[in-house]
Amino acid sequence: MGIFALFIWFKRDHETAYLLFFNLAAVSFVGHLHYYADLPIAQGWFAWLTANALFWLVMVLHLFLCQPHGRALIGLTRAVVCITGVISVLTLPVLGVLPVFPSTSLLVPLVYAIVVLMAVTVCLVGGIYAWRCSREGRLVAIGLGVCTLLGVPDWLLHNDVISPEGWFLGAYTNAATFSMFGLLMYRRYVSAIGEVEQLNASLAQRLQAREAELELSHRQLREAQMLQTISDERQRLMQDMHDGLGSSLISAIRSVERGGMSDLKVSQILKDCLDDLKLTIDSMEPVEADLLLLLATLRFRLEPRLEGSGIALLWEVQELPTLAWLDPSRALHILRIVQEC
Repeated sequence: MGIFALFIWFKRDHETAYLLFFNLAAVSFVGHLHYYADLPIAQGWFAWLTANALFWLVMVLHLFLCQPHGRALIGLTRAVVCITGVISVLTLPVLGVLPVFPSTSLLVPLVYAIVVLMAVTVCLVGGIYAWRCSREGRLVAIGLGVCTLLGVPDWLLHNDVISPEGWFLGAYTNAATFSMFGLLMYRRYVSAIGEVEQLNASLAQRLQAREAELELSHRQLREAQMLQTISDERQRLMQDMHDGLGSSLISAIRSVERGGMSDLKVSQILKDCLDDLKLTIDSMEPVEADLLLLLATLRFRLEPRLEGSGIALLWEVQELPTLAWLDPSRALHILRIVQEC
């Protein structure tokens, strides 16, 4: 588990909790190595590792406890680091300043009393600062307290305060720390999944709201374009009718009012007005920029009248490319030019 946390820290080096968990797993393993390795406890370096690992374990737990409540606790941190460093140096086998393990039955009571006292201090201070602001901090403090309680009977047993035939409970601190940090990792994992689900739900809601806004905006834009198109087309029709049909009708009305125009002439003017109205309607047909199609429509309108007047219409056309500029207004101009001819 510690190696797994170490590789997570390689990818997320800003989260020091994973590095601290790796250190915790490492020193906890070293501190209890004598339960698994078939080596005599009185051997120099092996004894030094197993004894000082307890101090390293308390130091790492203290640094870990500072993460949840966010307090540096500089004074306590310096004291813990200094005590751990001093004990680790004094008990080095090469120095021989403090013979920690002259035999398996003579553990130095002072060294273990110091680590118990340091663990209790770290547990109380960390628990007090984390009690109101961090559940993780409270859990770590409780776990450290349980480990300290498990270590006290071992210290009493080594000093013959209780029967030496009792159980060594320190071996179970690994189970306590593993359970504690397993619960922390479980909480963090579940919390991360919940945050991702909430974020996805929030993004989905925002996306739906945005889609609704865009749909409303597009609908309003389409309506505005439709209204604008209708308005533009109405203005164009009014202008075309005013220029063509309107002027012809006004001329016919004035001639009839003055009485100087025959019925045949009035009939011709009205027919011209009708033709102009038909041209206006034909100019609105979708010819897809095809001039030949537009002229074919005009031929369909004019050919019956020409035949009725005894005029033969000879229709000769050539293939032409599409004309992108051929809109209804320009189409009407072309039809009127051809009609005038």
